[in-house]
Amino acid sequence: LPAVNAGSYGNVCMDAPDVSLIGNPLGGTFSGTGVVGLSFDPSVGTQVITYNYTDGNNCANSATVTINVNQLPIVDAGTDLTICAGTALTLLATGGVTYTWSNGIINGQDTIPAVGVNSYTVTGTDVNGCLNTDLITVTVLDEPVAILSADINTGLPILTVNFSNNSLNATNYTWDFGNGTNLTITNQNNQTIMYLVPGTYDVILTASNGICEDQDQLPIIVIPFPDPIIYVPNVFSPNNDASNDEYFIDTENVSIIELIILNRWGNVVYETTDLNGKWNGQWNGKDASEGVYFYKYVITGLNGIVLEGHGNLTLLR
Repeated sequence: LPAVNAGSYGNVCMDAPDVSLIGNPLGGTFSGTGVVGLSFDPSVGTQVITYNYTDGNNCANSATVTINVNQLPIVDAGTDLTICAGTALTLLATGGVTYTWSNGIINGQDTIPAVGVNSYTVTGTDVNGCLNTDLITVTVLDEPVAILSADINTGLPILTVNFSNNSLNATNYTWDFGNGTNLTITNQNNQTIMYLVPGTYDVILTASNGICEDQDQLPIIVIPFPDPIIYVPNVFSPNNDASNDEYFIDTENVSIIELIILNRWGNVVYETTDLNGKWNGQWNGKDASEGVYFYKYVITGLNGIVLEGHGNLTLLR
């Protein structure tokens, strides 16, 4: 039988070019998985190749050889992510022993990506010298900027405030109006809030793009009402001379009034709960007589303070 040798071949990576097969003596044929003619395709993995040869005496012999194919490393560049502008990012690949990143990135060191969509490709090499790649996409969003304003910042109760939202680079907004009212929305619509009780209310607007957020704060000061002030006259002259013709209690910072005027016999000649109410000196459609009358009042201020009093007034004609 002829002496046959299938050749000798070093280890190759799975993505290497086809391996040229050389048998000895020349003129034989190769067979096996991945063999086409005198070539072997490494993508089929490690295989045993057979070389068959027939000499001139029609004597045949064969030989085998194992071609070792190394798998490619499983290189992982990491999970795609979204971050905010200015955020430091550490690209750290795994699966190899050495790495080469696109864009000059060094494996394991921080970088600050630009705003927009950034793609980074890493090539990893294992101990066998085999290479593989992976891609990571990093989306960088502009930092949100919360901008809050109001048409009025201070005033007396009931204080109605119109808030404006002029924030930038945000997609959702959370309002804390400082009075127990909260609101989360996805638009920049203006908000109107009424503050009923004196005090300082810290209004906070949080603007977010879903990844990071920013806040703006504005104090709203509701000033307490001052104490009620009243002036109670003790004489008037309803004689149609356009001077002191009506009797009324002059008030400031008052919300409620109850005024009753009685004659000397205890008859009610006038009563009112109208802050602008005035007695014209008539009783039952006729002019009341001159003389001394008795009044009493209960007055409530805007701040809740109650004033009560009574006394005499004189009607002159």
